[in-house]
Amino acid sequence: MFSFFSLLIIIVLKRKKDAANLLHPFYKSLIRRD
Repeated sequence: MFSFFSLLIIIVLKRKKDAANLLHPFYKSLIRRD
């Protein structure tokens, strides 16, 4: 799982816009899991 997040960080740094669009619903789900 750690390596997965590391990849996400790299993707975000290289393609902030694309990564944000792709992970937006994913992050929304995490936030709504309150």
